[in-house]
Amino acid sequence: MSNKPALHRDGRDRVIAELFALEAAGVDLDGTLFSVAAEASGYSVRHLRRLVAALRAARHDRELQTEAKDGWLLDGEVVNEVARCSGNLAKAYRNLKATKNLPSLATFQRKVNSLLGQHAMTVIRHGDGKARSRRVYLKRDPGERGHTYETDHTECPIYVIPTGHKRATRPYITVVVDHATRYVLSLVITFGTPSAEEVRVAFISAILERTAADGHTRVGGLPFRIVWDQGKDFLSTLVTESCLRLGTTPSPLPPYSPNLKGRCERFWRTFKGNCLASLPGYIDSGTDVRGTLHRAQYALSEVAFVERVTAWLDWYNTEHVVRTLGMTPLQAWQADPRDLVTVPADQLWCDFLLSDSKATVSVQGVRWKSLDYVTLHGELDRLIGKQVEVRYLPHMRDFIEVFHDGKHVGTAYPSDHLQPEDQEAFLKQRRADQARALKNVSSVKRIHKQDPDTSKLHKRKLPGGKFAYEVDVPDDDLRTGQSDALDSYRPRRDDNGFDEHGQGLLV
Repeated sequence: MSNKPALHRDGRDRVIAELFALEAAGVDLDGTLFSVAAEASGYSVRHLRRLVAALRAARHDRELQTEAKDGWLLDGEVVNEVARCSGNLAKAYRNLKATKNLPSLATFQRKVNSLLGQHAMTVIRHGDGKARSRRVYLKRDPGERGHTYETDHTECPIYVIPTGHKRATRPYITVVVDHATRYVLSLVITFGTPSAEEVRVAFISAILERTAADGHTRVGGLPFRIVWDQGKDFLSTLVTESCLRLGTTPSPLPPYSPNLKGRCERFWRTFKGNCLASLPGYIDSGTDVRGTLHRAQYALSEVAFVERVTAWLDWYNTEHVVRTLGMTPLQAWQADPRDLVTVPADQLWCDFLLSDSKATVSVQGVRWKSLDYVTLHGELDRLIGKQVEVRYLPHMRDFIEVFHDGKHVGTAYPSDHLQPEDQEAFLKQRRADQARALKNVSSVKRIHKQDPDTSKLHKRKLPGGKFAYEVDVPDDDLRTGQSDALDSYRPRRDDNGFDEHGQGLLV
């Protein structure tokens, strides 16, 4: 406390001097150092902080007074002239020297840079946007996995040829990143500025619980909140209502605050430098003497681009070590014991991106985007010949969601790309459905067989390659049944003796 006896002041002054010595050596005066100094001197941490701040202010005032004695002071006139010259200190020096007593140019430049600081000088020279890299930011508590998801999209510096087009264009990518673990839960590729529906798809695919690239870790789940910037697609009523309906809190960030979603911003730098920079069509690699882009002589197709980006994303999540975490995003996700908040799939399907695509179910399944899709449990068998609605992720061809009359039929996968276990599940379900159908027919056969008025039919081959169905008639033995055998060949006659043709008996 400040009213301690005078005998304690020597210890106070000693620890204050030690703190200033540490600061001069480049050590940050954090709470731990102040706690140690408070314990050694008997004064509170708050009191020591006030003393250090007061001594700093007094030292700054002494420096200003010293500069004033030299004949000039960094006053408003000097600052205004430096700002008017856009940070050109040599020009500001020439303009001020006629009216002020200034030291040498080198001393003037050193003093202005020292007193204004890098941030203020960068604002003067390049504006506030460029000056963000010259500021000190507080570290944010990473929290628990699944608490906060950050989302953002960017136009990629690469040319890609969309499917069905001949003109190359720059794709947009929307990502959703878990704030605590840096795990990228969703990556959606679109050609053209993402719409609110496509942003909503990125959210839904991040929330959808599934297996990670290692084959056993469950990722996804509903977060407590989702943060994004002031983009109109993010602020749309459609996206806000979807988040509220699912039970998560939409949290728009203040304007011009990219540092509040720093996980996404850092991911973009890694993604562009580590993934896109090695691909054909990259446009941030400079130009030749004719102004032609070095890497834009060739471009990937949409399918190839999606495959390479997806493979890189699996590497990033499972193998890339994040420096601040000291582990991969997947390891950070696995190290957090917090349970995932699961959302029923039926509730998610209601918010999936709706497509205008209609397809007719055939024996090959659902034909969509030049691929045949089938369900693994025979849901399409009852819809052969009927039209269904297809819902899908903008860049994903690995699966589609099939709807009929507004109801979810099932998830369909490309029949040419099924895994062996999926093929076995498909064939097993088909055999089970066939056995169930045959069992129904067998029960009918048994009922018909027990009917005393029926006879069993047999397939007989006729001359000319035709077939007929006949009953089995036992062969009559003419030695024992001569009259019966003969009667079978005699025409039947009525009571007057006429046959079916009206012919009577010949006498």
